[in-house]
Amino acid sequence: MKRGFLSIFIALLAISPKSSHAQDRISVWSPRSPLSPKEMFAFTKSSAFTSALSTAVDFLNSYAEFRGDSFSFPKNKISGDSGLIGITGYPFVGGSLIFSREIVTGNFLGTDNLIQLADQFGIRVSAGARISTENIPLTIRGGFGGSVSIARVYSHLKPITSMHKANRYAFRNAIVPLLMRLDGKAIDPIMADGYENLPFELKKQIYIDSFRDFSDRLQTGESIVITESLVGEVNANANAGLYRMIDLSTTVRAPELMIRRLHLQRKSETMFQLFEDDGAAFQPNVSLQIGYRLPIPHGGIRLFYQGQKPLDFATMPIIRAKWGRNRGDAHTRLYRFEVNPDPQTELELRTSTLNLRKIRNLLLECDADEATENQSPIVIDHEFREKSLQDRILVFSQRKLESAAKLILSTPEGTRRTFIRDFFGKSNGFDYTNPTSHALSFAKEFITRSRADFRDDTTLNPGYNSNGVARNRILIHEGEVKADGSVLNPSVRLTRIFNGWNATDDKIQILLDRYQRNYGDGNHPRIIYRESKNLFLYTIQAGFVLNEASIEHLKSLDEPRLRELFARHGISLRFRRVDDRIARELADFRKTHSAQSLMRAIAIADRHLDGESFLEFLGGIRNLKVNIRIDGFKKTEGNGELGLVQLEFPIAGSGNNTTPLQELQQSLGMTDGEFHALWIKGRIL
Repeated sequence: MKRGFLSIFIALLAISPKSSHAQDRISVWSPRSPLSPKEMFAFTKSSAFTSALSTAVDFLNSYAEFRGDSFSFPKNKISGDSGLIGITGYPFVGGSLIFSREIVTGNFLGTDNLIQLADQFGIRVSAGARISTENIPLTIRGGFGGSVSIARVYSHLKPITSMHKANRYAFRNAIVPLLMRLDGKAIDPIMADGYENLPFELKKQIYIDSFRDFSDRLQTGESIVITESLVGEVNANANAGLYRMIDLSTTVRAPELMIRRLHLQRKSETMFQLFEDDGAAFQPNVSLQIGYRLPIPHGGIRLFYQGQKPLDFATMPIIRAKWGRNRGDAHTRLYRFEVNPDPQTELELRTSTLNLRKIRNLLLECDADEATENQSPIVIDHEFREKSLQDRILVFSQRKLESAAKLILSTPEGTRRTFIRDFFGKSNGFDYTNPTSHALSFAKEFITRSRADFRDDTTLNPGYNSNGVARNRILIHEGEVKADGSVLNPSVRLTRIFNGWNATDDKIQILLDRYQRNYGDGNHPRIIYRESKNLFLYTIQAGFVLNEASIEHLKSLDEPRLRELFARHGISLRFRRVDDRIARELADFRKTHSAQSLMRAIAIADRHLDGESFLEFLGGIRNLKVNIRIDGFKKTEGNGELGLVQLEFPIAGSGNNTTPLQELQQSLGMTDGEFHALWIKGRIL
């Protein structure tokens, strides 16, 4: 019997999506997929390898924790019949290896690549204490504790267009410090003694050869990220079994995070960007889980629960919810290193050689002091506060995020500008990957009688998962703060986004026609989508930019005018009383100038009004600029690799559709992750 369980468990481990960072998934190719059978096989093979590596690392780390002497209160041994509630616990210290290779879909670690190969290597050291309770009535188990952990992680992010080629990328490169050393060594010829005394043509040739070797190793779009973090945390948890079939658990965590990062990105053939980041945040959260409990009638596999009490029940999560807060500050310093691949003058060669040497020292020393010496950075400071909600019922997933931030830009020339940015986002969709992961972990618990780790969802958005889809609504209020505290050129940007794993051309055309019919002004030609039959990791969004006149119009709307607007468009108010909710939010906006109230009012109206009435609610099409954007990947002819698709079409209004803050980001050439410090803040997409 045990041999049979062991065989089943080994098979589960080979495919179990267990990594805490990976967007691992089990995929079955269909003829309608833009990925060829060869690519889908490579993707599934990569996911299986990622899971096997993650399982091996977790198993190794389980032996790297050392516990101190147990303690109890009261001091004497608590009798099970005494009725006294006792406390037991132990201190611990341990280390863990961080080692993974995975194909990641969606934004990751401050980059904006939709598909990338992510290698991570690092170590974490933790110390703290765990405390649990005994003899609590009603079969409730509880525990609390605290810990401090320090980690350093090296990451290499490589954009990919072929799953098959990604699998052939040398595995030794997953040891990122070794990769960085080899990258830096490619530049050694220009570091040799006597190099500076060589004739110009000979120096130039040595430089060109070194740069070519280095370019083959660190290509355009690739990033090296070095992250150091210090986390102090206290937590409390409780678990109860109800009616022997339902498992109810809750956890309260209060972590304080400090983080430092170096992010070297090859922006283009000639430009390297270095982001030096640091930040601190307080991130308390409360999570709740309701699951199904299944009694385990067999003895399990002793190898996995040896030294621990075997489980009596296996638990399958059904409902999960998490409420969180995030408050802190972050700082980003941007340095640029321009390198000419074919310098024509002594000055160009000297400048390029100096910058290439700085990059080499950064890779070998993992320190930015020498690389940034005598260079003044562009500095962006953030102050932010956020609140978030995540919930899931089986395959249905929902996320909500509200944030308010102040962004201060300082340039080497002495310019200082201050912006405000308020964010309101909601996403809901269907995700099949994380429930599959939970089902496999449930099977592991049942077969081995050892506890599985039902981690938080491994993906930011369900549309990034295999066969997943998501519908998103994002509102952003932005403006520049003047010296007197007033806001210059305030604007609100509403974006309605459909994204998912795969879309046919018919589905894309239906969405485009719906947007153009509901929100177009009739002055722009109909959008005909002919780019490809299928689009992989697609994002289709309609963006509305409201000007200051539209915001003033919304401020003037009161309840009678809202009721008249709803009645004129035949919208029933008997049960929903949508007009009351919108009126309350707009009244709060008039009174407190709360951007969150304004955005909530727009979000409610967008949800309940049709196209014509929604445009009237915003003050008419004259106050808007509306465009449609399509992003994704298509299968290219011949080699079967993926080609990037980026299309944009105006459907209403005229002029530029970007806000001043977007224009600033584009002028700096920064990713969303770095410009908005999303390596420490939350995001929806």
